[in-house]
Amino acid sequence: MWIDALGVAALVVTFVLGTVTKVNMGALAFVAAFALGLIVVGESLPDVLLGFPTSFFLLIFGVTYLFSVAGSNGTTDWMVRGLARAVRGRAVVVPWTLFVVGAAVVSLGGPGQAVAGIVAPIGLGLAARFGISPILPAIMIVAGICAGAFSPISILGIVANEQAVRSGLPSMPIGLYLVTISFGIGVAAVAFVLFGGLQLRRSPLRTDESSSKSGYSTEGFGPPSRTEDNATAVRIDTGGSDATAKSVIPDSEFGSTKVADQPAPGPAPAPAPAGGLVTHVATLTVVLTVAVGALAFGADIGVLAICGAVLLHLIAPGPNPTKQINWDVLLLICGVLTLIEVLKRAGTVDRLGEAVGTIGSPAIGVLVVCAVAALISAFASSTATLGILVPIAATLVPVGGLAPLAVVSAVGLSATLVDASPLSSAGALVVAGAPAQMQRKLFRALLVWAMAMVVAVPVATFAFLILPSS
Repeated sequence: MWIDALGVAALVVTFVLGTVTKVNMGALAFVAAFALGLIVVGESLPDVLLGFPTSFFLLIFGVTYLFSVAGSNGTTDWMVRGLARAVRGRAVVVPWTLFVVGAAVVSLGGPGQAVAGIVAPIGLGLAARFGISPILPAIMIVAGICAGAFSPISILGIVANEQAVRSGLPSMPIGLYLVTISFGIGVAAVAFVLFGGLQLRRSPLRTDESSSKSGYSTEGFGPPSRTEDNATAVRIDTGGSDATAKSVIPDSEFGSTKVADQPAPGPAPAPAPAGGLVTHVATLTVVLTVAVGALAFGADIGVLAICGAVLLHLIAPGPNPTKQINWDVLLLICGVLTLIEVLKRAGTVDRLGEAVGTIGSPAIGVLVVCAVAALISAFASSTATLGILVPIAATLVPVGGLAPLAVVSAVGLSATLVDASPLSSAGALVVAGAPAQMQRKLFRALLVWAMAMVVAVPVATFAFLILPSS
């Protein structure tokens, strides 16, 4: 039992330090894995490194490399703007267009952070032209990102499926994607109704003058300038006559944020050169080929993605896309999974699952895991949360006769549908896309919504997924 206590303590310390300090959570997890494996469990270094997910690293690297090429050649921005033009002056279509854009780009492998940073300024500016309250487009953007987050070629989808298979559950990429996108649509529909979407059927396109006279304050709410300052940080007026500007800075991980003094903004970086139509079409063709090759023919996604990324970079030379790969995310994932493998070999994960299963029933145990996932992910990394909690929830599947798809989906949804929180990077980047005078109000509104999701999502997934399968 003392090994289990040390293992849990290592997880907690890793999470806390990874959230409140600038040290990457993956690096902390590696240190914990070495300490537990070499000293506590008594393994050799090669045994500890057996848990390093080599094939998983290749998979994540390939997908992020491919999408980095798509971002560097302008294809991502081209897609977003093209879909935004499809609105054609219909206000009621705006929120759903933002949802579809977020879901589509993330489904194709785009990191949620990048999608939030690109879509939010365009979407919030477009919504302002119709006098739409900023909270609605903000939630629709994040809901779309969450809906597409478990695509078989997205990072979170890969993490969830990999951990399920490693835990002895069947692979379920398509089922997981369909379940989570259905819940994402449901959350978006609820937000659409709650925040005035039904009234938009009679809202014409507004000019800047008419929108300023509408019921919503949209002054200065046009497309913000994409400077380095507002693209990477959320400025918050902390109040008082001598208030200092603070920024909620999205950390390199998918969830955690840091609060720090905002430095004086420097000159805006030069935009990356955008490719032409041929480049954009070629990029989309390669991305779709990777998806079809992996899903229909069982080819390795990582290998296909790397080959496709190299081919595209040869066809359209541009800025080095490997510099845009989020290496911190790779370190995070590999470190956490290595630590989890040490705990699995020590039996800690199984005993934690058994302990959770004793709370009323295995189904109630899954509810507890979902509640923990939602609470942690609202403030920390969704990726790390999935990496740790999916194996624990998986131990409850055979005990309670639960459906594997229902359990993994419930944990995944609980860990992602709270990401509208401005203390997670997706929510923070959405707030960053708003003009300065709207950011404080939007920050508070998204925080309230996220806290409501912390309670509602575990309950909803328990009611609609876990109970029917128990």
